[in-house]
Formats: sequence, structure tokens, C-alpha cells
Amino acid sequence: MSNSLDNQDDRLTMKVEGVDFVMIKVYPGEFFMGADKEEMFCSWERPKHKVTLTRPFYIGQTVVTQELYQAVTGNNPSHFKGKNLPVEGLNYHDAKYLCAILTILTNRRFELPTEAQWEYAARGGHLAPFVQTIYSGSNNIDEVAWYDDNYKGSLHAVAEKKPNNLGLYDMTGNIWEWCLDLWRKYEESPIIDPFGDGRYAKHVSRGGCIFSKAEHCRIAYRSRSDVTSAVGPVGVRLVMY
Repeated sequence: MSNSLDNQDDRLTMKVEGVDFVMIKVYPGEFFMGADKEEMFCSWERPKHKVTLTRPFYIGQTVVTQELYQAVTGNNPSHFKGKNLPVEGLNYHDAKYLCAILTILTNRRFELPTEAQWEYAARGGHLAPFVQTIYSGSNNIDEVAWYDDNYKGSLHAVAEKKPNNLGLYDMTGNIWEWCLDLWRKYEESPIIDPFGDGRYAKHVSRGGCIFSKAEHCRIAYRSRSDVTSAVGPVGVRLVMY
């Protein structure tokens, strides 16, 4: 493993098993999580509430590619094949296993993002625009996402669409992304460094995928699955501490 720093430590380029990938630093801050009544599509997106994240973290500039996943695990469960396509078909345990192996190989702690970290980053983190967008990086979904209306029969390579303010690609569409949290209603969640450890035996996934309607690709939309499920294109965006 090797790594190099540029842009004053805000962008970390990693090389693991011969494959490069980029991690973007996200600084602590406050943001409004969820949807208000005017935007809301499902009741579990409410209430819109202020959340504080107190520690910095790095997050993947893209979701994990098949090239990286294959190099680290020796396996590629994806239905749509291509080294620069997102790895998909991962259940929650697969995603956690990848994080564990990367932690060993790099001597850095890799993890799945919490739901709050994911949404904060999708909204632009500490570089969020003053006026929030519906999708990650735009109010025009076609600028930032591959989804039901434009995917043309397949997954797409990472980073083909416009990034958000942090420089993160594809947080809207292409594949669902696992979060660390167990599902929990917002009313039951703390507002400082929230982590879903609730009583619902399903884990959160975010972002929508190529088969999703536009309303299911909104930043505020929340999905959940059993840990052994890999229903549709679902993969992982790494967080590193």
C-alpha cells in the first residue's frame, strides 16, 4: 500500500494491491437532515432536523470499483462486468468484509459511512451550497445520475456525471450504497454524531440506482434491506478515519 497527499491534505490518493482510489476529506459541521413536508416523498424522511457531526472523515470520491474489489478480495459478484464499473451485488456482510481487509492492508481504519455522514457528504459537507439541491450536486437529475429514465440497460463507469461540491461522484443513482446504521426513525435518533443502532433488523442504503425513479434518488430518500440481501445494484462507498 502507498498513499500520497495533495491539496493540503483534503484529497488522499491511495494505492492498494496496485489499484489507485481517491478519498476526500470532509470536515465537521452542521446540516439539516431529511426532508420537509413540501419535498417529502415518504413519511420516514421526516422530520427535517439539524444534525451535528463533530469529527472529520475521508469518503470515497467514487463508489468502490470492480477493479478495486477484485484486487482486495479476489472476487467479483457483479452482474454488470467492467473494471471501472461499481462493484454491485454486495450484501451488508460483503461490504463490511471489504472494509476489514482494507483496514488490515493499509493500517488505516476503513468503514461504511453512517447514514448521517452519507447525507452530509451528499449535500456537499462543509462545502455545501447555501441553497440545497434535491439530488447530490444538482436539481437536474440528468446532470448527476444514472437512473431509470437514462441508464440505457446497464450500469455506468464511475465519475461520468457531474460531481457535487465536495467533488464526489454518483452519490445519486447508478448503485445503492450501504450505510453502517441499522434502520431507525429520526424521532429516535440523536442529533450529535447520530448512529442508527435501533430495533429494526435492517440496514440503511442510500442514493438510488439505475432502476430507481427520480423520487427514490433524492438525497433525503431512505431505503433499508436485510443484511444478507443484495437486491438490485448495491455496493459501497468507503469512509476512512
